[in-house]
Amino acid sequence: MGRRAHAAFRESEAESLGLAVIGTGSLGRREMSPWSDVDFILLAPDGVANETLESAAEAMLYPLWDAGVTTGHQVRRIDDAIGLAEKDAQALTGLLDARLIAGDEAFARTLDEQTDALLKKIGPSVRIYRPEPPAVSADYPPAVHVLEPDIKESPGGLRDFHVAVWSALARFGRGGDPAQTFIDAGFISRVGWLELTQAVDFLLRLRHETQFRARSRSDKLSVAVQPEAAILLGYQGAGEAEAARRCSRITSRPRTA
Repeated sequence: MGRRAHAAFRESEAESLGLAVIGTGSLGRREMSPWSDVDFILLAPDGVANETLESAAEAMLYPLWDAGVTTGHQVRRIDDAIGLAEKDAQALTGLLDARLIAGDEAFARTLDEQTDALLKKIGPSVRIYRPEPPAVSADYPPAVHVLEPDIKESPGGLRDFHVAVWSALARFGRGGDPAQTFIDAGFISRVGWLELTQAVDFLLRLRHETQFRARSRSDKLSVAVQPEAAILLGYQGAGEAEAARRCSRITSRPRTA
């Protein structure tokens, strides 16, 4: 997905105008799933007319749309991006994942520097955005162990890990390695971080298999999908039901026969 965005940028006039593609969301985190949206900011320097920016953005977006890629895109100047982030928690949280995909590296670094300066300005009162969880119901009970969990949003899912990392980046700065930040702050041991990231990697693999089976960006691990996904992840047992049961426990790495 990131390669598509990079290629679309190269083939459009955006590069000649000095624009930069800044990946956010899963693209910025390097956590793209098969049906993930491609979220990015088309970062524009001062002095480029709005009409020119709109034309450049359309020239870049049409090839992505023609390829069936769903985009979540914004066209921003640096001052606009920082000004919005200062007022809006969702915009600020998006910048925590920001990563240069294509364009001028020095220009993108300026956005990083101003984001860091904004975090220091806000200080401990910085707010991390998290979408409202699904309403409590029979389909979404407030429990970690459910029959058909949402791999991303259910308690213990990927979003909980993202929020923890965002909180550390907002509190301690974006310049360092999140792992070392957590360890130095005494939140977790090095072994604990390794175990945590292995669990996150497992959830991502499970999410990928779920989306391949559903052929959509669904994150719900349905009962119908569980047996096949479990077997493809390497779990073996006395039939599909046992493989699904072992996979659902998520207590160890998959074991192959």
